[in-house]
Amino acid sequence: MALFKYASNSNQELSKNRAHQFAQNHALMVYGANAVYSFIPKNACSTLRYSLAIHNGCIDAGDDVNWIHSNNTTFQATLREAVQANYRFVVLRCPFKRVASVFLDKFVSKDRPSWAYHTLMGRDVSLDELTFQDFISTLHNPKILSGDVHWTPQVNFLLYCEYSDVFSVERFPEAESVLSEKLNFSLYDARSLTKHGLDQVSVVDEGMWHGVPVKELYAMKQSGMLPSYRALYSNQLFREVKAIYSRDVDLYASWCNSKDLLTL
Repeated sequence: MALFKYASNSNQELSKNRAHQFAQNHALMVYGANAVYSFIPKNACSTLRYSLAIHNGCIDAGDDVNWIHSNNTTFQATLREAVQANYRFVVLRCPFKRVASVFLDKFVSKDRPSWAYHTLMGRDVSLDELTFQDFISTLHNPKILSGDVHWTPQVNFLLYCEYSDVFSVERFPEAESVLSEKLNFSLYDARSLTKHGLDQVSVVDEGMWHGVPVKELYAMKQSGMLPSYRALYSNQLFREVKAIYSRDVDLYASWCNSKDLLTL
């Protein structure tokens, strides 16, 4: 039986333990396999949740991917299910790439999380003029850092101290083969359906893009191009992200292949 990561943080009733409840709310059941998947936004979660909906008999392959966004809580594990699960897995991602992906995906397209950020900032920020450097500078504020699940630290999503398997976005094919073998769980790539990710555009690796505003990046995206994750970073900004997400960096280095962490 696996030990819950945050249950013993306090002696209060578990249902009132906010850290535990946050992690449990992001624990989804793979029915028929008695398995729990801890889902972390921006970590191939659309592909995994789409595949989970198919596996759990709610939709068919090829059905509208938006079903998963209306059913974020449908497969949430109960406390009993979380305790009794025979298999637990999670997918981590290089923290430097994850937060860069959030900006290029959610902010450049002005998706819902960007407006959540706008609200967190007291609506005192222009999303058109926002730069990656501006965004990162605000994440030093714990309220902003935990203000939306798309950039909340990955360690906050961990329900257990240990998992049966830990996969990474950087080596995602490993997850496909292991989950198929152990759970008879097939993965259906949802990237072409969600239009997320740099695989949808031509990537520009040259230049320094950390100070370029969203409105210019949006125009660039409309022409089929975006900067690479690495090109968004200056040396100073890289150090800032490493400090802000230090627990995630340590977690990834411990549980995944540290060679897959972004370097400048």
